[in-house]
Amino acid sequence: MPGLRSAAGGEFFTRVQVESRELGYRVIPYEVEAWRFGVPQKRIRQLFIGTRRELPLFIADRYIRHTHAGIGEPVEGGLKAPVTLGEAIGDLPPIYAGDSRFERQYDIELRKAHVKQYGRRYIYDVLHVHKAKKLTAFTSRPHSLRDLGDFCRLREGENSRQALSRGEKMAFPYDRENFKDRYTRQHRDELCSTVVAHLKKDGLMFIHPTQTRSLTPREAARIQSFPDTFTLPQQPTNSFAQVGNAVPPLVGKAVGLAVMEYVTAAVDSDQVVPKMSANLPVEPHRVSRRPVGLSQTVLV
Repeated sequence: MPGLRSAAGGEFFTRVQVESRELGYRVIPYEVEAWRFGVPQKRIRQLFIGTRRELPLFIADRYIRHTHAGIGEPVEGGLKAPVTLGEAIGDLPPIYAGDSRFERQYDIELRKAHVKQYGRRYIYDVLHVHKAKKLTAFTSRPHSLRDLGDFCRLREGENSRQALSRGEKMAFPYDRENFKDRYTRQHRDELCSTVVAHLKKDGLMFIHPTQTRSLTPREAARIQSFPDTFTLPQQPTNSFAQVGNAVPPLVGKAVGLAVMEYVTAAVDSDQVVPKMSANLPVEPHRVSRRPVGLSQTVLV
């Protein structure tokens, strides 16, 4: 998590690196912005990438390649336009809060209209909707009438703090100073808020852009870039916990490809730390192009 850098005054952030180096690794901290790999959410996560001292340094910017621009950024240099929340979930049929059916049919006509607007790149190429026989885990949790009323008072892309500041009267009983953004309606044309395991408790910060309900487990999984063919537990709390704690598959793919490139193609110009010998003088040597083992690279 990005908060690791500042938690306890940076002690944990530093300690991870120090202890990894004591184990014989050179460590590179790398902050991952998930949307730069086609994940439609504001997810930022902290990685630590370690390599053995005698191997070339893993240079993250050399091997981990962005595939998508950010919202509002120019789409250039071979990057693709960002994937928005609307592109990720806009083909799904409308449902009401409290609809607990685990399995249902897709709306094919709605899918056709969605593809006409957004194309196939996300729901087909990433979510594999054409391979899923039925729509599963599309279960909407119930909400109180008070919460549903507050949902209706929010404009698309607005949180409760913003609604209160423009004069909206909201009914929620929480401390207005500490919970001003507790209710958040997501926006179709933006990135979704970071999907977290807390979704299993309530979905108040993940209100659907246009419907009066919070997001379903399947929608959360799509926002994480899990395909519709991925089987989720029937218990929504378990689904939300698993999805919220997961690394988005598209991020895992990007990092995995980077590690594979690193371990299969050493760079001639990279210097490595020589092995120490009691009888011979220490001289730097260069890396051969012989592939190194995956066991010599570690991600924390």
